[in-house]
Amino acid sequence: MQDHKKHAERELDTLKEPIARIERGIDLQNTNIQSNMELTNAEFRAVRTETASQLQALTGVFTESLKTSIASQESQMSMQFAELKKMIMLKNSKSGSSPPQKKPKKGDDDPSL
Repeated sequence: MQDHKKHAERELDTLKEPIARIERGIDLQNTNIQSNMELTNAEFRAVRTETASQLQALTGVFTESLKTSIASQESQMSMQFAELKKMIMLKNSKSGSSPPQKKPKKGDDDPSL
């Protein structure tokens, strides 16, 4: 019985070192996993921040481009209306008549309405 107990203790002693190495490996892996998670979270925060910044800049550029485009179109339309008005005035002055009178709508000349 004594031999059996010593033999079991020796076997336990021989297993203690490999178990301790496995525990150290697990601790190291847990530390690496935690470190990688923190690094990944930091990278995601940086990507989100950069994306938001780029989106904000893109929105600003789009807004300015849109304002410029609208102003240009308004200017062109204004010039075209002025040119059209000038052509109508020129045509009326050549014919010697005043601008055409508006025709009354169908119900406007009916006194019963």
